[in-house]
Amino acid sequence: MLSSLIPIPEFLKGIREHKGSGEFKRVGSFKRIFLSQTYEETAVSYVREYERLRRIHKEVIEFIDLNALESRFGPRKAISFLLDAASRAFESRVPVVLIAREGIASLDVASRLSSAHIALDDLNGALVLYGISPRSRLYGLIVVKGRHSLIDLM
Repeated sequence: MLSSLIPIPEFLKGIREHKGSGEFKRVGSFKRIFLSQTYEETAVSYVREYERLRRIHKEVIEFIDLNALESRFGPRKAISFLLDAASRAFESRVPVVLIAREGIASLDVASRLSSAHIALDDLNGALVLYGISPRSRLYGLIVVKGRHSLIDLM
């Protein structure tokens, strides 16, 4: 994960597999890469860690905070990083997950590159999820006893 955000504990719990009776088995690893002072340092350390993880694990899913990249290095560098990530995704056939807020310049390029574009939104106090590309129905996202569920709203 390349991010300036600290992942929420629920996200980290999802990396483990429930074995029953409150026991969990670690399914994979989670590695967070911090933004460096320069774009070049960030890109080199990120790719180096990605390649190290690829030698250890069969699949590596990338989570990239596009907001952090763009705010630190500008839209051109964020798009450059995004294009490199897209190349890795096409080569490895493993998705890249982008975290982005509406209104950032690099989001337009990300939307055109993506095969799936999903939005999370607040609708009258309810967290909803819907597909922009491909278009999908509107779903409510609920958490009951630590389990996430989607409810078809439309």
